[in-house]
Amino acid sequence: MSLIAVFGIGIIEIIIILGLLAVVGAVIVGVIVATVAANRGKDDRRQ
Repeated sequence: MSLIAVFGIGIIEIIIILGLLAVVGAVIVGVIVATVAANRGKDDRRQ
């Protein structure tokens, strides 16, 4: 039973880590998209 408990805790930790990585990745992608959109907007205004 101890192995199952440790394995379960490991699964929970892995899920939490993957969730945090997904959130961080989404934030980074959002910042990049916002920056690109802002740059495109500036280019359109210049033209």
